[in-house]
Amino acid sequence: MCSKPPKVWLNSSTATIYSDMRERDQTESTGVIGKGYSVHIAQSWEEVFFAAAATGVRQVALRSAMVFGDGKDGVYEAFRGIARLGLGGTIGDGGQYISWIHVDDFIGMIEWIINREELSGTINLASPDPRTNRDFMHALRKALGIWIGLPASEWMVEIGAFFMKTESELLLKSRRVVPERILASGYQMKHPTLESALEQLTVRR
Repeated sequence: MCSKPPKVWLNSSTATIYSDMRERDQTESTGVIGKGYSVHIAQSWEEVFFAAAATGVRQVALRSAMVFGDGKDGVYEAFRGIARLGLGGTIGDGGQYISWIHVDDFIGMIEWIINREELSGTINLASPDPRTNRDFMHALRKALGIWIGLPASEWMVEIGAFFMKTESELLLKSRRVVPERILASGYQMKHPTLESALEQLTVRR
């Protein structure tokens, strides 16, 4: 046992724990836990975390969406590179949702949680503006000044994922996640819309 336990214990989880759903938002109170390998890993991770409860320690599992920020190995840079190659079109049928969060809000939310003793349990770290893949790729191309983007069908994504040794669900699964709890606690988004986030990231470069 830790002789001097911290007041709060933050543990990184993932928004991919939610079901592949398009028709409604996935919040902490109404979200449906999904099925599959990645979901099983996320569930097991959270179960072990909360099972390690310590007296007087506030525990928070951060169900984070994709974080957009600077850095050559970041997810935003990956999307940006694809778009600049002319491959930033619709992926699959384009109806699957993409949940995201700007790095400024990711950091801001973590600081907010640390300073709010009433916040514990599972908390979504995401923008309240999830978009369909079709809308997302269009907004990205517009922000970068790129007007042509070739689409990728599901079978193309499957082949690409196989050779990259990754899971196709990263691009094809629908993640319509909304940060209900932290917004209800009073947190104010720095980049509440996809357009404002992409504009800021484009200016940074």
